Amino acid sequence: RATIEQADRQTEQLTNADRLADHNRYVLDKSARLLRGMTWSGWVANMFTKDVRSSDYVQPNGTTGAVGGGLGDISNGNVRPSVDEYEHLPPKFQPAAQAIINYRCNLALLGQCQTPEQRTACGTTCRELSGNVTRELRKINGLDMEGEERVAYDALVKDLGEAEEVRKVLMAQSASPARAVGNGSTSSNNGRTPLTPHNSLSSTSFATNPTSAAEARLNSQDEHLDAISQNLSELQGIGEALNTTFQEQNTLLDSLHDKSDNLTEQTKTVRRKAERITNRAKWIKVRPELTRWITIRHVRSGLYLCVGGDGNVRLGGFSGHDNHAAVFGRWQRKESSVVGLQNKQSVRYLGQSMLGYLSCSSSKYGRAEEWEINDEDRDTAIMCVGANWGNGGWLEANTAKGTVSIGGYGIEAKNNAALWRITEIDYDGEEDTTS
Repeated sequence: RATIEQADRQTEQLTNADRLADHNRYVLDKSARLLRGMTWSGWVANMFTKDVRSSDYVQPNGTTGAVGGGLGDISNGNVRPSVDEYEHLPPKFQPAAQAIINYRCNLALLGQCQTPEQRTACGTTCRELSGNVTRELRKINGLDMEGEERVAYDALVKDLGEAEEVRKVLMAQSASPARAVGNGSTSSNNGRTPLTPHNSLSSTSFATNPTSAAEARLNSQDEHLDAISQNLSELQGIGEALNTTFQEQNTLLDSLHDKSDNLTEQTKTVRRKAERITNRAKWIKVRPELTRWITIRHVRSGLYLCVGGDGNVRLGGFSGHDNHAAVFGRWQRKESSVVGLQNKQSVRYLGQSMLGYLSCSSSKYGRAEEWEINDEDRDTAIMCVGANWGNGGWLEANTAKGTVSIGGYGIEAKNNAALWRITEIDYDGEEDTTS
């Protein structure tokens, strides 16, 4: 039962994290729209596109109000507390508030139970949690309270009362089929002490007028087996409830994993756009500086990124000192997350052409020649920042043809993109093996 309580709390935390991820996605989309509106073309685009609204991202919580706000639609067992419902309470009220949250989370689980065994297990847990809330409220009631503290205490008591009403309704709904069956074997124990595996063999008082010692012993054994069966049914209900909870948690974890990756890439995109607008607004432009010479090797094939005499980019070998076609200078502005890649042989920058193709033909380091490289990973995907209308494009390689191109953007495109290994070399053209 304690495991069910803990698992339900974890499910609530994951649900809150999932909602927070949706809210962060809304904030990033809103920021991207505002940044786009700071340019003339973006301002026109915003005029003809739908505005970003939080209701399109954040799903409604389904519960209302903070303390004293009610427990929502009790007919459906919708009694889950909201994220910040009790956060404003003083510290001495927090134990009681947490006890009510635990109680209401288990009431929500009780409303979702499908089998009698599950309802029995959850109902028992809810009764125990109700007792915990009552004990915590008694501790608070012994303290001096006035003004807002008294209002908060009365609201907690009210929430407990409403939760108790919800439990009665749910238990009555689950018990009504049993009463309909009634009057059968289930009613044969009316008025008797509940049986457990510990007391079922301690006395033969439940035997109905045994005619012999053997019959009395058989009746006692039957009662003992009935008691064990009841406990096994309860354990089965707990197991089924945990299985349902864990399945829900797996779904939430998968959703959080995908949303976290998307939020990371979206955050980088918004940061790059903000950085570009900031640099454009400065009176004194920050000039890029040559930081190092590097080679870019395709991990799977072992071939290097090379530039031909016509500016075409391909995969090729690297012979060392004299092979400047595979050597690039890494240019970077101060406090910037993007870099420029200048080929040492052609003295041109690697980037995207006017038609959207990968080329090394620009004499200037501009927006179309910006790249993003993750220096923390040994093998990393490389993004052309200006591709796909500023959303970026991952660098892809076709080893069979020896060609290199700019692909799509997003998590799926990143997962399918080629991996590259960046190696720093000295100015004499020899690879630095210490990097």
